[in-house]
Amino acid sequence: SMISIANALKANKSIVMAIDQVVQPPNGIAVNFFGHETYASKAVAALKQKYNPKIIPIFIQRVAEGYQINIADEITSSESLSDMTQDYYDAIEAQIRKAPEQWLWLYNRWKRINI
Repeated sequence: SMISIANALKANKSIVMAIDQVVQPPNGIAVNFFGHETYASKAVAALKQKYNPKIIPIFIQRVAEGYQINIADEITSSESLSDMTQDYYDAIEAQIRKAPEQWLWLYNRWKRINI
C-alpha cells in the first residue's frame, strides 16, 4: 500500500515498484510510449516530489545462464509529474528496445485515450 511505501521512504529504506501498467486518471497521467499516447502511473513521480528518493530503473533479463540484472542510470529529473513520469517510461522503453523478446504483454497497452 502507499502508506507502507511512504513509511519505508521516510525511514530511508529502498522500495521496488513495477510501474509498466495502464492506470487511468486521476492516478494515471498521459505519456508517450513507443510513439503512442497511453496512461501511466504517476505514483513514482509523486513519491519523488514528496520524499525525493533516488529513482534507479532496474530490469531483470533472461539469459542462457539464468538471469541478468540490468541497472540503469539514476533518473534525476525534478520537473513536473508529467515530465518525470515520461522520463520513467522512456527508461522502460529504452530497455525494451534493447531486448524486445524479453517483453511479454497480454492486454491492450495503448487503450484509446482522450487528451
